[in-house]
Amino acid sequence: MSVLDVAQNIARELGLNKPGSLVGSTDETNVRILAIIKRAGVMLSKRHDWSVLTSETTITTSDGTAYYALASDFDRFINQTHWDRTNDVILRGPINPQRWQEIKSGVLQTAPIKKGFRVKALAGVKKIYIDPTPSATETLAYEYITNKWLLNSDASSELADIAADTDYSKFDEYLLELEVKWRLLESLGLNYLEARDEADVEIRRAIGRDGAAPKLDMGESASVILLANTQETGFGD
Repeated sequence: MSVLDVAQNIARELGLNKPGSLVGSTDETNVRILAIIKRAGVMLSKRHDWSVLTSETTITTSDGTAYYALASDFDRFINQTHWDRTNDVILRGPINPQRWQEIKSGVLQTAPIKKGFRVKALAGVKKIYIDPTPSATETLAYEYITNKWLLNSDASSELADIAADTDYSKFDEYLLELEVKWRLLESLGLNYLEARDEADVEIRRAIGRDGAAPKLDMGESASVILLANTQETGFGD
């Protein structure tokens, strides 16, 4: 279902004139609906780590280079997915500013520690900083949520913003309709509370169904080797 389909469905339901187009239209109502669809899509994408927005990337480190670019479509990390694939170890982090300064400025800087990471800005652009500074070519990997919540009509391109009436969202268009509906009602000064509650219930249900859930073990863990109590080297010595 395209974004134009979403707009037309809502217009029919609310008794508004059905838009013939959105992108490039100068009609005030169409401009309003397009803006609300954009806002609703972005807000939905930020509400949950949707499986359809999950992506993965790798970083190839260089000797003496401490920071690296994030993925071009990066929105946010999926926690606990950062790994040093060359050395088969998980990365510490994200390290908070206080801990980072302790590592960089205190006695810890001379101690042998696992590789960690922190995100901070360089000239206004977010970068991922690695500590200790890499001294070799290694492969680091992480998963993240993309800011590209749309696809073009033939699914050949991912998009962060609506470029054509035929673009469509990666997540369930029904959820997008519900989110747009209450936001449009609110913008028109109409009663939107019931529509917002309906959207909230359905979105929470969709979040609960998204992806898969692990089995919860309420007893003792069967794991014997844990990251917290396992040495990094010297196995079998």
